[in-house]
Amino acid sequence: MGNAITTSNPVDFTNRILSYYNKQLLKALEFNLRLTNYGRAQAVPKSSGFNGIRFFRPRKANRSGVQSLTEATPPANLTEVAVGYIDIKLKQRGALSKISDIVTATDLLDTLDVYSKTLGADAALDLESVCWHSICSQAGLADSDGTPNPIPAGQKTLNGSNTLFERFAGVTNTGVSTTDYDTFRVAPVANGVMTRAAHLGCMTQMKINGVPMVGGQYPVIIPSPVLMDMRKDTTWTNTAQFNPDKLLFPWAQFTLDGGVFVEAMQPGSLFTENAALASGAGYGQHDPTANLTASLGAAGAIYSTLYLGADAFGIPKMVGDAGSDPATPSLRIVKNPDSGNPLGQFIFVGWKSFYMAALLWTSEASDVPHVVQLRTRTSFY
Repeated sequence: MGNAITTSNPVDFTNRILSYYNKQLLKALEFNLRLTNYGRAQAVPKSSGFNGIRFFRPRKANRSGVQSLTEATPPANLTEVAVGYIDIKLKQRGALSKISDIVTATDLLDTLDVYSKTLGADAALDLESVCWHSICSQAGLADSDGTPNPIPAGQKTLNGSNTLFERFAGVTNTGVSTTDYDTFRVAPVANGVMTRAAHLGCMTQMKINGVPMVGGQYPVIIPSPVLMDMRKDTTWTNTAQFNPDKLLFPWAQFTLDGGVFVEAMQPGSLFTENAALASGAGYGQHDPTANLTASLGAAGAIYSTLYLGADAFGIPKMVGDAGSDPATPSLRIVKNPDSGNPLGQFIFVGWKSFYMAALLWTSEASDVPHVVQLRTRTSFY
């Protein structure tokens, strides 16, 4: 299972590929996509000669160009509107499985159903994980299990930002992110859980910097273990409003202080760091086991909660021969005999997409991130 196509196989697979759209795949995507719903999807035109896209953002509003006018006299100073940008290169991602002729002869439809559901869940998990990495990870740094980081070195993330947009529960920011991370990771777990004060700090950071809201509020993508601590505290539950607009904010749980809390349940897609590792080894490095291993639940897991404004991150994509839409991928089936499979003893089933995710923080001097990353611990274990 899972063998890759090698150079010994024919190169004209596109001539013999079937697309297979299955409702199970789409249901798996719908269930798993939480953060992705709030990204700015942008299509790259097919056959345009580009494998990337440039996102633009004008400077923040200010009064520096406003002046008193004299009748019949043009203003002496002209107002400039600087526009920043960020370039993002797309990458192709996908997965491939192989099914033997014995299985296809006896149980093809059921097998495809199982594969479509599972591969759909895989695709959703990967897309969600790429979005988390684009905001939280150290670009280019592989995960702790050796899985390559989907975000290439040089792409801008919040990691090491040395700003108040990268916050640590229970820690007073010094303006040096690595220092604050080390202070946070060695502090008692109870000092680093989600608090109302930490939440208000994130909300205020967004507001005083003029980060635009989404439908009049800020979506807050929060991992289940962190949300558990909130639900245990009557300070939260007594003040929360449990009637959020779920049409505008899918999977919302409640609203509080202008933030809409959206639970991110799928552990494999979240961004977690391991506090047991030193800063140089663990800071900005995703540890996929930190939120799954019971012994690490209270001892080592560091969770990130994201406070999102409008256009916080982008998902540029190209749909066509290079791949399908990452949010709604289609399965590709190669089943006809060829020189690499002369007796038709197996079929390939897989999917591919051509996209990237990126933090939208441009080169313009006044621009700020439209997202706050709050690191917390949890009492769950």
